[in-house]
Amino acid sequence: MPRYTVDVKAFITVTVEAPDENAARKAADHYVETSCSPSEDEVTAWEIIMKDEGEPAWPVSAGEFCVDGFSEVEEEEE
Repeated sequence: MPRYTVDVKAFITVTVEAPDENAARKAADHYVETSCSPSEDEVTAWEIIMKDEGEPAWPVSAGEFCVDGFSEVEEEEE
């Protein structure tokens, strides 16, 4: 079966306590790049589940999450 590499464009909101917007952006970007990427075991689990459910396609590997562009920051009202 052929394999395809897919660039998925996704969006996540991370709420951060920080002294200013730059610190908040840096903390959120770092969190996404270091904590959100799926492990090899998680990808394998999805592959098994999807195959068992008869899906026509399934993930076999995944790269790390990365920040692509300038993250938007908005201060929350208290």
